Amino acid sequence: MKNKLIDHINSENADCFVYNTASLKVTAGNDYKEVYSQLLDFAKATAAEENCIEFFFTPSDIEKGEFMLWEVWGNMEAFDKHMTQPHTTEILSRNVIELQWNKLASWK
Repeated sequence: MKNKLIDHINSENADCFVYNTASLKVTAGNDYKEVYSQLLDFAKATAAEENCIEFFFTPSDIEKGEFMLWEVWGNMEAFDKHMTQPHTTEILSRNVIELQWNKLASWK
């Protein structure tokens, strides 16, 4: 089992990580539970990436078809590399989710 974020972060290294929070919405015509299943598979593949500290989705507003995403990366290079990984480009190409908003934060 992968360690939790709290096992990695402290007041001395918190400024070394890249943080992203996002709100995602299921696109019209797609089933919420099916998309959630796809996102869970995607999250497992992403969590195995080098320098992925934390990555997960949670249901947010099921009635509106929304999810929340939280991710923490060891550095910006790892985040950028994640965006080019086959499992990332593949799920984005399915058009089952759309980004409502996101907030990327980094001290670096």
